[in-house]
Amino acid sequence: MWQTGEELRLKAIALDREFSGHLHGWRITDGSAGLRGELLKSDNLAEIKLFAATFLSGAAGA
Repeated sequence: MWQTGEELRLKAIALDREFSGHLHGWRITDGSAGLRGELLKSDNLAEIKLFAATFLSGAAGA
């Protein structure tokens, strides 16, 4: 998005790039679909809340 508010829409597939030790060559996951990232956790009980919400949703549906 530019400062003028214009957007450029693309339809593409993002591929991973994994360098070997000295930035020469490729490694095993090079070219695989997706981008690497880091998982940031801000809520230690998020998994428990998700499990409880899924359980309650299933119970209400039955």
